[in-house]
Amino acid sequence: MLREDLKEKQKKKLIALQIQRQVQIQKQKEFFLIFSFILTGVIGRIALQSIPSVEPITAIAILSGILFGKKKGAFVGASSFYLSNFFVFGGQGPWTFFQVLGAGIAGYLGGLVRRNRILSILIITIIATILYEAIVNLTGLFFVGLHLLPIYYLTSLPFSITHLISNIFFVLGVPKFAKWIEAKTKFKEIEDKVSTLFFEHSGNNHTIFNFWRRTHRKDHSNRRETN
Repeated sequence: MLREDLKEKQKKKLIALQIQRQVQIQKQKEFFLIFSFILTGVIGRIALQSIPSVEPITAIAILSGILFGKKKGAFVGASSFYLSNFFVFGGQGPWTFFQVLGAGIAGYLGGLVRRNRILSILIITIIATILYEAIVNLTGLFFVGLHLLPIYYLTSLPFSITHLISNIFFVLGVPKFAKWIEAKTKFKEIEDKVSTLFFEHSGNNHTIFNFWRRTHRKDHSNRRETN
């Protein structure tokens, strides 16, 4: 009886180690992709800075939200804008906070859409861009004051429209790109493998359950099926 209990404990420890390994693999892939997305957003914005109101960060933030959840999508959008401001004309200023907030909201909203539905992505993109423009144009308070702020919004309208059209163009490739990333990184396959290990072998083992609860991503519920 004692030997059987020992074998059972060893088996459960092995299962816990397998779960830990799979979760670590997933986290490493996520870290690399998030870093790559931020870098791409920064470089893309620098490259396109000569074209007013055209930037790839909003689309990248929405893609990040679709792949990794709302919080990480917001992080990618906010970080990309903040870091790119060190290298673009105008640099950092009172507008930075509003840009970071607007891009963060775009990434957060990205976590609400299904990656295989282009219509949902387009709707979220339109909402995110309008919110971004509304928030960022509040910087007019620093330049023209409250009494002229409506005029500031009106004069910014052509740039807002350009921003909206360019963002729609950029996100058209998001569904296919999201599927391609899923296929290459095998996120869904890893999640299914971890889930199978847990549900088949955990039973009433609170140790494995607690480990699963700690290590499994909090925003797992934000992920969507690719098909």
